[in-house]
Amino acid sequence: HKAGKVGELVAIQECKLASPEINSALKSISEYVASNKLPIYDPGSKQGNLRYATIRSSEIEKTVLVNITSRERFDAEKLFQYIREAGVNLASGWITLNPHPIHGAQGESVHIYGDKALKEVLAGVEVKVSPFSFIQTNPVACEVLYRVVKEYSEPSEEDVVLDLYS
Repeated sequence: HKAGKVGELVAIQECKLASPEINSALKSISEYVASNKLPIYDPGSKQGNLRYATIRSSEIEKTVLVNITSRERFDAEKLFQYIREAGVNLASGWITLNPHPIHGAQGESVHIYGDKALKEVLAGVEVKVSPFSFIQTNPVACEVLYRVVKEYSEPSEEDVVLDLYS
């Protein structure tokens, strides 16, 4: 959205920080929404349906997870089919229903297509990344964070490490 204007969206063709897989998924979603004239939610008028597209990618598998947040159900199966037919390696498709005027990808989540999570390898550990995983989405940056935490915490063989955010 435009800076300071949540209700005014800015169409982007490519994010220079995102993976090619995310950019391909973004392009496919944008094309599908435009060609099917799906109504975008306007927080000012509280009209429209589609609110957010959250796209995560697996660097190791070159796949994506797409979670569309909308006010009400829509035929997401057709959207996910379109994404796949566009050549995007879609591993997981979700919708999250948020009928309330609050912002955020929160509400009832419905798994529509594929696996429920992406697989990624970070610092030699295989992890599963769901639409709501608390994780740095850039795997290179995530590994740097893991390394820094390990260096500062200096864990020993006897220490117990808890993942409190999965």
